[in-house]
Amino acid sequence: TADFCFGSSKFICKTKQEQTQKDFHAVLNAVDYQLHKDLVKGKNLTRKTNSIIYVGAVDEWFDFDLLEKISDEFKSHEIVVVGSAAPKVKAKFEQLVNSKSNIKFLGPKPYAEIPGLLASSSVGIIPFLSSKLIEGVSPLKLFEYAAQGLPVVSTFWEELEPFKENVFLARTQF
Repeated sequence: TADFCFGSSKFICKTKQEQTQKDFHAVLNAVDYQLHKDLVKGKNLTRKTNSIIYVGAVDEWFDFDLLEKISDEFKSHEIVVVGSAAPKVKAKFEQLVNSKSNIKFLGPKPYAEIPGLLASSSVGIIPFLSSKLIEGVSPLKLFEYAAQGLPVVSTFWEELEPFKENVFLARTQF
């Protein structure tokens, strides 16, 4: 009975439109660019040339094998993971972190610290497995990375296709 229907991704809108025969409008994630700039203002942060960062939850959609390959391929780079690990993947994630000296897990951080961590990194990654769940995601981290001027490398999914001019979308691991 709604007059206007919204979804958080194009995939969700398309799926719901097919199910309900109603028009759905995508409202993607975004970030407050000025807030990000204000949170790093005056901190004299230096962008590290060999720091890869992932900010977000680590759960069943996270590509552990890809993170391991990145760690092996870029041994001289520090890989920083900021966020929480879900209970069902925590042991697997901790085993990976403990086996790789260049992966640093910081755990969850207050949002006010995230822009500074991003501003001092050299690239932001989104290492997600392909799944229906991920197809329905508009990743906030994409916009957070962009607000700090980070190059972004992500596994491919259709939701990110419109950003292909600004995001390296990987269809294979290497």
